[in-house]
Amino acid sequence: DWIYGEANGDVAFGQLGNDHIYGGSEGDFLFGGAGADVINGGTENDLMWGAMPGMYDGFADTFEFDANWGFDAVYDFELGVDQVRFNSVAGLMQFSNLTLIDGGANVTAVFGADAITFYGVTQAELEAVQSDFSFT
Repeated sequence: DWIYGEANGDVAFGQLGNDHIYGGSEGDFLFGGAGADVINGGTENDLMWGAMPGMYDGFADTFEFDANWGFDAVYDFELGVDQVRFNSVAGLMQFSNLTLIDGGANVTAVFGADAITFYGVTQAELEAVQSDFSFT
């Protein structure tokens, strides 16, 4: 399925299968469901799950971020399985361009005025899976 959000905050569920979910502008709640999903919150502050909350599905989800993505949160990043892709973000060319802030049971990756908090992932765990990140 292809799901596109509007200008207002959206709640989108992908359900079964390999979904493409785009939140658009404003803050969104985006859920991939079971399957290898591609989730892009767009601009503003978004909350994203590759599967339904509390359910790790083992499928390789891709969380995409474009320039000026805002302050986003990823709640079920599966280390060594899921991917993070930065699309045409000027100056962001490799993992070391991100500033990591250790939050104990979570870590925030900061670049300029934008940030992503990975809940349930430590800084050491995120640093160990740098290959899960791509920069185009």
